[in-house]
Amino acid sequence: MPEFPYAAIPKSEVVVAPSTAGWRVWITSHGDQLSPIVRGGGTALRLTFAGAATQSVDVQFGECVELHDGSAFWDAGFGFDDKLSFGALFPKSTPTSTPGTGNCNLVSIGGPYNRMKPAAGNGSHTVDLALAAPIRNSADTGYYDVDRETGAFTAVADVANPNGAFDVYDVDVLVWMIRKVSMGNSARLFDVDNYRVDWLHKNAKCRLEVAKASTGAGEIGAWLQCYRKNTT
Repeated sequence: MPEFPYAAIPKSEVVVAPSTAGWRVWITSHGDQLSPIVRGGGTALRLTFAGAATQSVDVQFGECVELHDGSAFWDAGFGFDDKLSFGALFPKSTPTSTPGTGNCNLVSIGGPYNRMKPAAGNGSHTVDLALAAPIRNSADTGYYDVDRETGAFTAVADVANPNGAFDVYDVDVLVWMIRKVSMGNSARLFDVDNYRVDWLHKNAKCRLEVAKASTGAGEIGAWLQCYRKNTT
């Protein structure tokens, strides 16, 4: 019987990680300093309370990242009536009026709010896409696509029949991933261990919010595990 040609079988390289290939682990309790970019040189994920109050802190990364998991930990000043939340804030874009020369037109989504429809230099408004935070269009009928590594926007080719993955709005959008988790755990710890990752654009922000109903002082900190293209 001829020997089975094992060497001829192509081998797949398998890596037990949910990140984009080539992206590296980044664990931090801080956002970035944005200009110039200093990774981990920005705002801390930390809140200090003197008594009952609701507080939040936002941190931002200077490059696109993939959020994986993290932990929050607090002192004895918290109890079951205190609530922990974590989410992503996508700040609004503010287009300027440039009739007939702009890179977008405004499409109403109700009330005073709009999404940006790309225009080829003949639009009613101009939006600075370098500062925009893209919102995922779950129906894939968005007006823009976005490069996952650089965060750069590309307008769809056919704005009459848009098939992009993202949109840009002139209203803040806050998406909660963890909402109002009780802080009565005797270990004083909330630990998340996910498998998947969520991509976060560099113009979006992570928000840690605590609604403290109990009296007395207290302090809470947190860390995140991310993946990012560059870590040095």
